[in-house]
Amino acid sequence: MVAVPVVTTTFTSVVTFQAVDNLIAFMDASPLETMQETLVAGSYQSSTVEVTAVIKLDLAYTFPAGTVISSTQCVTAFAAAFSPNADPAADTVAAAAAAAAATCTTAADADAAAAAASAADAADTDSALRRLTDVVVTVQVAYAEAAAAQAGNTLLESDQSSFIDALGDLEPAVDITSLDPPSFDYKLEIVIAVTGSDEAVAPSSADVVAAVVAVDGASSFTVTATVSEAAVTYTIMPCSASEDVCGSAGVSQPTVGCEGAICTAALDAETCCTAAVVGRTDSGAPATCMLGSLVALVLSCKFILF
Repeated sequence: MVAVPVVTTTFTSVVTFQAVDNLIAFMDASPLETMQETLVAGSYQSSTVEVTAVIKLDLAYTFPAGTVISSTQCVTAFAAAFSPNADPAADTVAAAAAAAAATCTTAADADAAAAAASAADAADTDSALRRLTDVVVTVQVAYAEAAAAQAGNTLLESDQSSFIDALGDLEPAVDITSLDPPSFDYKLEIVIAVTGSDEAVAPSSADVVAAVVAVDGASSFTVTATVSEAAVTYTIMPCSASEDVCGSAGVSQPTVGCEGAICTAALDAETCCTAAVVGRTDSGAPATCMLGSLVALVLSCKFILF
């Protein structure tokens, strides 16, 4: 019996809503099943589709000019500041903060930097620029549910003292006396996994937007989407995706599958290779045969040994 390939193609789409309230309302509508049905009906009628989503919250903290802070320090202090306590919102943030990714970048006002450069001596230019440069730290937190995102937003917007204290407890410490509330940027990261007998074609941005607005109540939302390159995994690899199984003998059509997630010469040569394969060597390599001279009417076999 010839196996049918089983291929899962995964796409990641970042969906942006015009307003945060729209994103929250969308997630509250239990949208993923509806999105799956819409994608199957439209682009993947012979496939199985699974849609998962997380809300990504990017918080941009602006530190005083000259602050020295690393990504590791940022993540450590952020997690410590919002560690579990009696406040359920803090518990929510702490769970997400454990996997938070932080990066530290610098940004300076261009006009001020130019003025400093022209006024400073060459030896002092770098220090003059640094004094005028704010340090922006971006922390990203992921939430699986809208309610958790809302609770986290409320806490993170109102509580800067805990973060300041946690930064001061680091070794070495990051000492600051005040910190403005961060700016917030929400986005929805949707993962679309399509499983079928062949690699799936990526959905267009319009396909994703259509699946979003098909959710009850979402048709009034203004939505944009991007789609990443595909990631492909195999439960049963198609012969056509195999490497070095048949050599110059060719491979069968994509609808023929191998024994498992990876094709091997030992198990799949006779299934995959279009040239005749009448036996194997003891090593499991395929043995090809050719007809000898018509006078001798003998069959000679050439065995490939490894």
